[in-house]
Amino acid sequence: MSKTAHPLYQSFIVRCWLVPAAGIGETTAWRFELVDVSVGPHGRAFTELDQIMESMLATLQEKEKS
Repeated sequence: MSKTAHPLYQSFIVRCWLVPAAGIGETTAWRFELVDVSVGPHGRAFTELDQIMESMLATLQEKEKS
């Protein structure tokens, strides 16, 4: 990187929590929230970790275009 280049930074907070089974036959499940700190304190909820990665990648690709 040259001295004149300005790197683009992006920060995310990922929250993970375990939801216990609510009844017979149910299992515990991980839940996730992704917060883009440049947008604000509210995040998007996900049920799969792969969804977070896809969302982060889409955000980074969009920032790359601008």
